[in-house]
Amino acid sequence: MTTTTQTRYALGMGLILLVVIVAIIFITKRGTTDQSDTSASGSTNQTSLTDAGDAQKPVAVVSNVASSSDAGITMTVPMPSLTRTYVPLSTLPQSVKDADTKAVADAIAQLKLDPNHLAYWMQLAVYRKGAGDYAGAESIWLYAIERWPKDPTAYNDLADLYENFLHDNAKAVVYWNKLIAVEPTNIMAYVNLSTLYSITMHDAAAAKATIEKGLKANPQNSDLLNAQKAL
Repeated sequence: MTTTTQTRYALGMGLILLVVIVAIIFITKRGTTDQSDTSASGSTNQTSLTDAGDAQKPVAVVSNVASSSDAGITMTVPMPSLTRTYVPLSTLPQSVKDADTKAVADAIAQLKLDPNHLAYWMQLAVYRKGAGDYAGAESIWLYAIERWPKDPTAYNDLADLYENFLHDNAKAVVYWNKLIAVEPTNIMAYVNLSTLYSITMHDAAAAKATIEKGLKANPQNSDLLNAQKAL
């Protein structure tokens, strides 16, 4: 290899090396920018964060539910008290009483840290209802409906409370219908409302109309067809 050839070779290798270095710098900077953008986007879009310890608890995941501020809702229902006394039913075994009391205390502790956990509110409401504290459960479900209007859980629980425990048929009808509006694919909502109309309120026309409404939203559903035949 002549001196001229060696020189050209060295220059060529140097140029290649320079291009490689520039490419590495460009890729590194771009990767850093992408990570930064991803992190920022995650912080913006994330609805809630849970601690690693929360994974061990039976907490329902609520997603795609707008908060009151996100939906532009002005809250009119006050946040339920977290100091309300919980007393389990006296007829329960002591081991069950202890477990239920701990579950209530855990839910309250989590809500005191962050009251934006719908699942913990639902947990607390269920235990209050189970202990016969219907007013306490009702206040939580009413708050949840206003705070998370797109989630169907509280509508269902309120309708059941009014129909089967407080025997307030008018309110039960209201919340079964609200549940249907929020979740028109909830077949049991139509069946329960139809049953309330036909058996308790003796309103056969309303019962029939409810099932027909369900079939319009859920054509050929076997449960609704069976309910229609039973009317």
